[in-house]
Amino acid sequence: TEQTQPRRALNSLTGKVGGLCTRMVIAFVLKGVAAVASFGLNWLIARHFGAHGVGQFALALTTTVITFTLAMAGLDTILVRTVAIERARNRPGVARSAVRKIVLHVLPVALVFGGLLFLGRDLVATYIAHEPTVAPMIGVMAFCVPILAMSKLASAGLRGVDRVGVSLAIDGPIGTSMAAVLLAAATFMGLA
Repeated sequence: TEQTQPRRALNSLTGKVGGLCTRMVIAFVLKGVAAVASFGLNWLIARHFGAHGVGQFALALTTTVITFTLAMAGLDTILVRTVAIERARNRPGVARSAVRKIVLHVLPVALVFGGLLFLGRDLVATYIAHEPTVAPMIGVMAFCVPILAMSKLASAGLRGVDRVGVSLAIDGPIGTSMAAVLLAAATFMGLA
């Protein structure tokens, strides 16, 4: 049994390192796909809107991200920790309950914040951004506040159950690719 104990420890370590390498490769590939999708989205915006439009888009996007971050109130971080802790304690029901409670808190707040941003787009564009022409873009982006919040919570919940690859996919290439496809469709239909 003396030889089998070190061998078991070595096999266990090798298995963990192999799993870590696999996750690292998946994360790297997903980050690369996200970078390509982001480049494509930025190229599409630059080609369609020009330099001034890119600046307006960046301003509208930043305003939207700030609004969604305020709506989240840090609950995405709490969700990751809570789900991971309850999973480690083998209490999946408590973890699901935490996810449900946080979603039921964040969704209405994100809807209200997005609605307020939409209704106040002219005020925000004129008095905060000092760029009145960005108001229509802020109005369109305001609808993304609840979508961003829910995707961030989905990503956080998945990280808590050690599904980092899927979480990275939601945070990166899926969201960016969806934005590129929607912008391309809106451009094709003459809406953007």
